[in-house]
Amino acid sequence: MKQFNDERDYHDMFDDIFEKWNVTTFFQPIIDTRVNRVYGIDATAWLQSKGSNCTDFISPHDFLTAAEKSGEIISITKELLLQIQDYLANHSDIDKCRDLRFFIKISPLHLFSENIMEFAEDCIQTAKKLDKLNAKLVIEVNSRIPFDLIHKLKLLSALLTIQKNTFFALGDFGAGHSNIEMLFGFDFDYIKIDKSMFFPLTDKVIMHGFADDLMSGLSKQNTAIIVSGIDSVYHLQYFLNKNVSLFQGELFKAPVAYKNFNGLDYFDYG
Repeated sequence: MKQFNDERDYHDMFDDIFEKWNVTTFFQPIIDTRVNRVYGIDATAWLQSKGSNCTDFISPHDFLTAAEKSGEIISITKELLLQIQDYLANHSDIDKCRDLRFFIKISPLHLFSENIMEFAEDCIQTAKKLDKLNAKLVIEVNSRIPFDLIHKLKLLSALLTIQKNTFFALGDFGAGHSNIEMLFGFDFDYIKIDKSMFFPLTDKVIMHGFADDLMSGLSKQNTAIIVSGIDSVYHLQYFLNKNVSLFQGELFKAPVAYKNFNGLDYFDYG
């Protein structure tokens, strides 16, 4: 997996990004364990090398950082949204796509961009396509976005209110850069909590009291909780006992290139 070492790596890669790399959307299902079905799809843009026999991926975290530094963040997100539409247009059983939530990630650079209106329009066009299937577009805000950008986030929300099936999620909560102020500055429809917040290195829960308080507080806000990074039945059972029912992780399915994704069938999680 490609890792960046210095500033030169970012600039070298993006000088000829479209010559050497394909922007590919990867899907990972979000599972509703109450009914054992796919609740939504986490859509993430990865770069895939054109010139290597071996598949050379850039991790989503590194990709997002590189995309920010390149100034290409809006155009790359546009490509991701187009690939979601392509998946819907070519899916053999479109009925299985009905009622799904498609989660896409945004970064601070989306909100800083002078092209924020273009980004909002791209989201609206995708949401219109989803609306025909009664599906929804969820804008996932990374929790490392500074609290002082909350007014920009509210502006984006206002731009998207023209389309009724757009929602907001706070992502990566507990992954090392959480901003708890964001929970009180903006009304999120979803919060994605990283499993590592409770199980950092071992199977032992880090802080039982804090975990209970957090879950209880979020429930009172009528915010849907999604726990990501689930890779064992042990961890799954812990959160099931906390009345959480929405999960994402390799216990169910690893990220798959959207053209090869067939993860909309019944899920048996043990």
